[in-house]
Amino acid sequence: MDENNNEITTRERQILEWIQQDPMISQNDLADLAGISRSGVAVHISNLMKKGYLRGKGYIFPPQNHVTVIGGVNMDTYGVGVEPFTAKTSNSGHIYHSIGGLGRNISLNLRKLGIFNYFISVYGDDADGEQFKVDATNHDMDITYSKQLMNEKNL
Repeated sequence: MDENNNEITTRERQILEWIQQDPMISQNDLADLAGISRSGVAVHISNLMKKGYLRGKGYIFPPQNHVTVIGGVNMDTYGVGVEPFTAKTSNSGHIYHSIGGLGRNISLNLRKLGIFNYFISVYGDDADGEQFKVDATNHDMDITYSKQLMNEKNL
């Protein structure tokens, strides 16, 4: 195998996935999972290190590339009539709320594309802010660097 070739083999990808699931896994355990010898596993690990997929002993992974999105988050509120609109009278309908904001939407869509990103914004500590935190968690958005402002309302 050419040492300058950074392509990963099927077996190397399999071993890398097992290491990602359990970074403390032993070479003997990897050998048992793969059905190969421990020395065979050692060769694959050496190749993964040469190719840059692992760094040093202890299976240290290289830093993950990411995107940082800085932007706004807000609660969109809109009404939809049940029947056709009639002027100069009350019209029945429903009020809907959904989390929006350009920055939040970009961050969410990046996650849906499988692109890790940090979303940086500020939001209040009211019900809307709490709903944003739940929504971010449900969509695997990383808001570690966002700031929840205490005693503040509205997104």
